Amino acid sequence: MKRLLFLCALLLVPAFLFAHGGLRDLKGTIAKISPASIVVTHTDGKTNETVALTNATIYKVGNAAGTWSDLRVGSRVVVHFGHDGKAMEVHLPQRPAS
Repeated sequence: MKRLLFLCALLLVPAFLFAHGGLRDLKGTIAKISPASIVVTHTDGKTNETVALTNATIYKVGNAAGTWSDLRVGSRVVVHFGHDGKAMEVHLPQRPAS
């Protein structure tokens, strides 16, 4: 029984390690927005990084679908990068209730 549990746990480890395909994530605050990119200030508050956007970039606002027009300077953001180094997904916080 212990061997079976160990084997199951061992098989789950790669799923956790590669939840986003082993690709990089960036957390921070949007400092600048343009049609082709956003500039994100890392959570350390010191480092800025320009993130390229594509037509295939997916935008999320909370759990709902979003669009490029939901981006706001000063918003917190989490960016998931694709294999090409460009934004695959951009996650924004949920909109405040009206």
